[in-house]
Amino acid sequence: MSDKHILVKCKDEFVEYLEGKVSCEAMEGEEFVATLHEESGEYFAKDSKGREMFVGDLDEKDELVLEESFELVVYPPFGSYAAHQPNYEGFKQLGKLDDYVYQSLAHMGNASHHLSWGLTVLDHTDVPTELREEIRQTGIAIHQLQEKLREYKK
Repeated sequence: MSDKHILVKCKDEFVEYLEGKVSCEAMEGEEFVATLHEESGEYFAKDSKGREMFVGDLDEKDELVLEESFELVVYPPFGSYAAHQPNYEGFKQLGKLDDYVYQSLAHMGNASHHLSWGLTVLDHTDVPTELREEIRQTGIAIHQLQEKLREYKK
């Protein structure tokens, strides 16, 4: 995310009212993308019902100051955390966390496997042969791309 957009998480559930009506609300743990209004230096997000809510602003040193109900969400860099991808632990055990070509080949192989099963179950349908052939060709294309990608393997 850029500095114009930040991700914040609600620390405490709250409801705000304006003239007796709910103006915004947030549940504990709920995450919001807040957008900077450059003229004012204020960040606003939309609650689950699309109502705008103030989450923080930039102080005179251009440093972010969040409302007390919010905290900034900072994700670890790509590839450094299990939530980013399937089979993270497997790649870690193999010592392949930094080998993105290897990981891509593994994910493409998995996609090919699932595509093959998808094609197999279509044998029991009235899906036209032409469409099933297109799907089969996609599987072949994955294998061809894997061969090209292997040239970049560490």
